[in-house]
Amino acid sequence: MQNRVERPPDLPAHKFSALKAEKLADGFSLTIPKQMYQKRIAEFKFSVIGRVLLRKGSKPQATHQLKLELNNLWGIQSEWKLLTLGKGFFTMKFSTLEDKKLAKTKIVWDLAAGSIRLRDWVPCFNPYKEVSSICQVWVRIYYLPNEFWDPKVITAIARIIGFCHTPILE
Repeated sequence: MQNRVERPPDLPAHKFSALKAEKLADGFSLTIPKQMYQKRIAEFKFSVIGRVLLRKGSKPQATHQLKLELNNLWGIQSEWKLLTLGKGFFTMKFSTLEDKKLAKTKIVWDLAAGSIRLRDWVPCFNPYKEVSSICQVWVRIYYLPNEFWDPKVITAIARIIGFCHTPILE
């Protein structure tokens, strides 16, 4: 079996020649020119990473259904892409900064089957190395006097229990 890297059909030969492949004992190494790498990074400047957290008993949505639901929530008119990363993670690649800001008006968005938590896109993100440090916790506070039912007080209580972005007050 020959170890060689072939040029993908949609990549011109002169661009592929800038890549340098090297066989190593435990695999191979591919050197990508800095300019080419920075160009690809720039293409994701209006992107965010989202993780879908399903409610107990819910089934994952198809990607096109998730995109439709998010589009309805955000009301984005321009074209954007939803890229599957695995383990419930997605990249949302927007065309404009305004679209990115619109999606990030909330950190957590409620979905039909659960919720999606958004964060800024970062290079070299690997969902399989991601350690979840966030979980949703519901706390019922019994016998809290009426004068303490204030968003600032509830937020302070939530912060004592654990880091809280936005408590849900009912």
